[in-house]
Amino acid sequence: MTITLNQALTIYNWFLIAILIVILLMIARFYELRTHERTFYRVFILPLTFFGLASIRIAYLDQIDTDKLATGLWLIGGIFLIVLCVRLYYLMTNNR
Repeated sequence: MTITLNQALTIYNWFLIAILIVILLMIARFYELRTHERTFYRVFILPLTFFGLASIRIAYLDQIDTDKLATGLWLIGGIFLIVLCVRLYYLMTNNR
């Protein structure tokens, strides 16, 4: 089995996204430990999982835009990530 360029770039991009999400998770964890406000930093694992599943599906099928399940996983992961980031932003800047 050979790996195509599309498959390699899909997995590579997922690792870049995963690094950024883990950094956000660590920021939320740090803020929760310092201020004792609930940031739900463990929930940042959900978008990471959804993006990972979508990337695996796209790499397995070797298609980009024709798979509705992968697109749905990207959408769900993106919505979770947006909600978590906006919530963290408002927690961190509420009293400033």
